[in-house]
Amino acid sequence: MKNSRINKWILFAIVLGFMVCGILTALPARAEVPITDNTAEDVSSDMAVDAYGNIHLVYERGGTIYHINKSSDGWGTEETVISGSYPAIALDSNGVPHIVFLSNGVKYTNQIGGGWKDPAETIGGSTSVNFVDMDIDGNDKVHVVYCAHRTTIFPYTTLFLFPKRNLI
Repeated sequence: MKNSRINKWILFAIVLGFMVCGILTALPARAEVPITDNTAEDVSSDMAVDAYGNIHLVYERGGTIYHINKSSDGWGTEETVISGSYPAIALDSNGVPHIVFLSNGVKYTNQIGGGWKDPAETIGGSTSVNFVDMDIDGNDKVHVVYCAHRTTIFPYTTLFLFPKRNLI
């Protein structure tokens, strides 16, 4: 009698296993989609999506920041933005990309007027800045936050928010 109960549980476990495997194999495959194809390493990526579902990506390769976007027509052409590292991107209400990044401090550029604003504007920080991020509010005001390491007797890290003026 005891062996019969054990056999039923084993059979139940086997059937359940096949059911779970059948469910898992029935799920749609989620394949990665390569966006860039080069021999160098793309790092420090960030992404923003506009109101129409168009994707904007920024990333760094070898000390240069690149931008690429995807619309309903597919992926566009990779474009060089500027020299720098650790980019972050946000889009204004018109879908125009704005980028902050590190390059001897915190720098800012945008694509208002079709081309990237160059030289980029230095908005704060120093060479001790570790991270930078941004967002744009409903009034198209750019907000930037960055993290800087202080080197004093008691080293610490401080966050700075940069909403001092409208960068647009």
